Amino acid sequence: MSDKSKIEHRCGWPNHWNEISDLQYNFLLGNGLKPSSKLLDVGCGGMRLGYRVIPYLDPGNYYGIDKSQKCLDDGTKHEVDPEVLKNKVPNILCNSNFDFEIFNAEFDFAIAQSVFTHLPQDKISQCFANIRNVLKPNSSFFATYFDAADHNIETIDRTIVTTYLNKDPYHQHISFYHNLAKQFEFTLNEIGDWGHPINQSILEFKT
Repeated sequence: MSDKSKIEHRCGWPNHWNEISDLQYNFLLGNGLKPSSKLLDVGCGGMRLGYRVIPYLDPGNYYGIDKSQKCLDDGTKHEVDPEVLKNKVPNILCNSNFDFEIFNAEFDFAIAQSVFTHLPQDKISQCFANIRNVLKPNSSFFATYFDAADHNIETIDRTIVTTYLNKDPYHQHISFYHNLAKQFEFTLNEIGDWGHPINQSILEFKT
């Protein structure tokens, strides 16, 4: 197998793969993740976070979901040690509708890194509606986004506004997330800059 085929599951991120993996892992640990915590990795893809955090968590406590079965298959094959998969028994499923209840579990932490940056508002809202039902009390859902305000969208022409708000990569005004937090009864913490290499900001939604 060629080197190129081994990294196709990295979804165009080979230059930042380890950097973003380390960033997520250390961020979660710094915000209270413990081996006993149940973690939901939304849009887990090719195991960018999974290969770091699965060995840390207690057996059965990693839950990853993604819309691409190929990405999941390639990621578990090339990123996660077979013994780790055997001993840690992660829960990894393919689903494109954010059907988190199929795991039949409740979570202490959830993270969606570089997920909402590729989704329109209706799909983001769907994720929030579904994830609220599977989070424990006093749990945290972390999500990254591109802030539309970074581009002074309100002061530039309509063509650029449409491009940023209605085209991948999507940018959102923070008011959109405040409205979601209110609708689904989260407390929103605007963490902001967390060292992301392409300047995705991060938010915490607390139950």
